[in-house]
Amino acid sequence: MPENIEIALINPFAPNFSLDTCSAGLRTLIERTGLSPDFLREINTPYGEQLDGMDAFIEKLHSYRDARLAIYPDFDMDGITSGTILYAGLKQLGFQVELSVPDYESGHDFCRDDVDDIMRRFPDTTVILTCDSGVNSADGIRYAQSLGLAVLITDHHDQEIDCPADAIIDPCCRNSSYPLPGICGAAVAFLMISAYARRFVSAEQRKYLNLLQLFVGIGTVSDVMPLVHDNRALVRKSLSLTRELIARPTALNSLRGDASVNRAFLTAFEGYAQLLEELEVSLAQCDEGFYGFTLAPMFNAPRRVGSSMSDAFCVFMSDDRAERRAAIVRLIATNTKRKKLVDEYMDTLVDTYAPYVYITDAPRGMLGLLAGKLMHASGLPTAVVHVTYDRTHGKQVEGSMRSPDFYPIIDMLNDRDGLKVVGHQGAGGVTGSLDALVDALQGVRVPSDFEEEPALLIGDDGPDIDVAWWDTTALNEITQFLDCVAPFGKNFDYPIMEIIFPADTEISRIGKEQQHLKLQMPGCPPVLLWNTEDVPISARVRLNYNEFRGQKTLQMIGVN
Repeated sequence: MPENIEIALINPFAPNFSLDTCSAGLRTLIERTGLSPDFLREINTPYGEQLDGMDAFIEKLHSYRDARLAIYPDFDMDGITSGTILYAGLKQLGFQVELSVPDYESGHDFCRDDVDDIMRRFPDTTVILTCDSGVNSADGIRYAQSLGLAVLITDHHDQEIDCPADAIIDPCCRNSSYPLPGICGAAVAFLMISAYARRFVSAEQRKYLNLLQLFVGIGTVSDVMPLVHDNRALVRKSLSLTRELIARPTALNSLRGDASVNRAFLTAFEGYAQLLEELEVSLAQCDEGFYGFTLAPMFNAPRRVGSSMSDAFCVFMSDDRAERRAAIVRLIATNTKRKKLVDEYMDTLVDTYAPYVYITDAPRGMLGLLAGKLMHASGLPTAVVHVTYDRTHGKQVEGSMRSPDFYPIIDMLNDRDGLKVVGHQGAGGVTGSLDALVDALQGVRVPSDFEEEPALLIGDDGPDIDVAWWDTTALNEITQFLDCVAPFGKNFDYPIMEIIFPADTEISRIGKEQQHLKLQMPGCPPVLLWNTEDVPISARVRLNYNEFRGQKTLQMIGVN
């Protein structure tokens, strides 16, 4: 294939963009996906509204300006990033604040043990501020209040009870008017810090706070929030900041040289820059996939294998570079261990009920990963659980579920006797009766209209082919268009494109263990299929560019 093909940048946001000047292949893609300029402008427009109760919340927070605060985050990547935002942001705003590393053995609720742990670590605490948790934790909140503590809740989960906290902000609280309920805990934390800063501090003191959007974008992708409206702007800004740190090693010098910058605020960014350096992340790797498939699994790994979450928070909170490096090295090793354990436990699983309820003795932290892999293979709601026996209630489950969009597990299961699902509609923890869970999932099938047809067929010439494999001009146009409208994710999916391989396609095996396939025709961009043993008739692909020694070439990467 010719190297460095020069064609005009396809930018649907440009005033002079016209479908008439696009290739037939790109026009077909836009027509079938609805990715028109009007739609793209609408979905990329932030609402920019304030969360319900924000004024009361920041007033309450301001009343504790001279108090000692303790932050209690959740233990997933959204919790880590929201905790980082609150810790760094409140330090920059002049608060006396500590962060209590959460114990995942306590579960996602903010409970009595968490309160006791906070007071043991930080006995002078008078205010507890949660992030990414707490809205349904009445017992833990009341217990803290009985000790004379104030409790402020920032969360993004559905409110199911009358929350007794001293103040609360949550886009999913009862009767919320916030137009985008699907924002992550990190976004809630950032909105609160920003609202407080606008109200109570000088422009000089708040001038760097928008940099915290870096962590909001990571939390948004990691928690699989819908990539629409405000979330798109936050993720784009976050990726832009990440690229700046990769491209320019001196990017943080302005913060380092400014006496108004709190050390904890600077440390959060120095830790992230060091993480990028240790992982040897290139600009070509810096997209939403890096957040979702590299960072999130790595930082979630400790709880999957029974290790402390301290390393995950240390990366962004320790001002000792050597200590941060040691934490990063341990996280990488823990993530490697996590991958190995997933493979080992997958080999032991058999579907025992429903048919997609699996019983295992894998550690609790592994259950969600196993459920996710199984759900992606079957396309159906899947539970991986531990089972215990109760004389009164019979067999009881505790575990994790993953589910496709057509089966929202909270809505579908929480009305069933003996079942409780906590988390999100597509991913959550499940407890209750094994029989009730089996009954609920028995007979569930993928709806006939759920499986989408490809938006574009690529291949040799033929009546059903939309773009010829060898039409590199059209494929480059499509690639540039998709790069421009990214990021992709929930509610803004990458278009389905399928390539049909001619019988005379050249096939070679690549990789250290010859585990990957490379398929190519003369003059056509290569197709790479990772971890594929048998040569398929067709494959669904993503288009991207491979850059090597200044040469930029188009390629297609197989996707499940």
